Amino acid sequence: MTDERLKEATPRIMALQQESKELGLDLPSLSLQFVLAHPAVSVVIPGMRRELHVKANTAVSDLPPLPQDILDRLYQHKWYHGWFYPWDRRLG
Repeated sequence: MTDERLKEATPRIMALQQESKELGLDLPSLSLQFVLAHPAVSVVIPGMRRELHVKANTAVSDLPPLPQDILDRLYQHKWYHGWFYPWDRRLG
């Protein structure tokens, strides 16, 4: 990550960490829940280097889904990175 990208990303990461703290979750768990909330996603394959990561990531499946108001709050953190995907809403 370049210094410029890091400078741009850091406040966004800090804001998401605050959101996760308010919800009583760690950032990786909140991220997995957010991704799994999308109707087109049924599986996530997160990286896991330690047994602790495996246990934490698999525990997310036991959590209740995020309510819509929380998803809406999290969606406000979206960040366009300068590349486009075929399903990107900005293209349609």
